[in-house]
Amino acid sequence: MAAAEPLPAAAPLCAHFVKYDVSQWPLVRVTAQPGVVPDDATFTAHLACFEELLHRNKPFYILFDIRNGESASISQLKRQAEQMKELKPLILRNLVCSAIAVDGILLKGLIDFVFAIRPPSKPNKRFAAPHDAEAWMKSMWDKAMPSKFFFE
Repeated sequence: MAAAEPLPAAAPLCAHFVKYDVSQWPLVRVTAQPGVVPDDATFTAHLACFEELLHRNKPFYILFDIRNGESASISQLKRQAEQMKELKPLILRNLVCSAIAVDGILLKGLIDFVFAIRPPSKPNKRFAAPHDAEAWMKSMWDKAMPSKFFFE
């Protein structure tokens, strides 16, 4: 049995904005906390968590459940788009796919804004329900990861 993955080091610094869950690695869940608008330090910690996951050099897939969340600022979203550009080689190597569970029109529009600046480098879809997102990501994982064969 594989060792459990630790939480990213900066996870406690952004936990009041988003909670990271790596307990079902390679699935990573990032869940927005209701009513919290991140300040710059909190948003920077969130970006650091994502970057640390990429630097582990292990393939994974990630669900951003922002159904109950508040929006980051436009300048923070631009920073996120810039981070995606800078980390593209790691994203291409380690991120199998991502999904976003979202239900608000404003948040959907802000996602479109970020993706207009920096389109996703790997498959990404939006869903109303997290379980639908997880099923899609698992199917993407199964297609992307080679089967393991055991020989006697």
